[in-house]
Amino acid sequence: DLRFNALVGTVPSSIFSLPSLRYLDLAYNSLTGTIPNEVLANSNAGSSLYSVYLDHNRFTGDILYGSPLCDLRFDNLGTLGVDCEAHGAYIEVNCDCCTYCDESRDPALLASQKSVLEEFFQATNGTLWNIKTNWLVAGTNECDWFGVYCDEEGYVDRIDLDYNSMSGSIPSSFGQ
Repeated sequence: DLRFNALVGTVPSSIFSLPSLRYLDLAYNSLTGTIPNEVLANSNAGSSLYSVYLDHNRFTGDILYGSPLCDLRFDNLGTLGVDCEAHGAYIEVNCDCCTYCDESRDPALLASQKSVLEEFFQATNGTLWNIKTNWLVAGTNECDWFGVYCDEEGYVDRIDLDYNSMSGSIPSSFGQ
């Protein structure tokens, strides 16, 4: 389970060479490239792999009927999840055999929440906070910032920054 991290780049083909791999969750990262159909179908893991979650990344391409990954999906792969609708910066994967396609994220809202949190950090003198781990660090997701908690869709659902030496004012954009 490698979801909710800041992983980037492509998925290495070697990950599918693990002979006992049954569950692979790479969701909620910033992985790119095409989803490796050929690798899955030709790997030793093909007979044991049961769940693959690749949603909430930036994959491109097609997973079509007759492709090795669809064949594996109909043989024994019980779950295959990807992003199936283009949302601004998020790229569409055309998938004929996925068990679910995530289409619920609102990229404008996700971008807005990050912007509001950045404004909150500045307005409350975040550089002087006691703990500010990952705040405003390039390449990090706001769900990985200290005190910020997100639901499974990546929306902030709780902020817990008590006793953190904040000062300043709460911006009017906070909570919109």
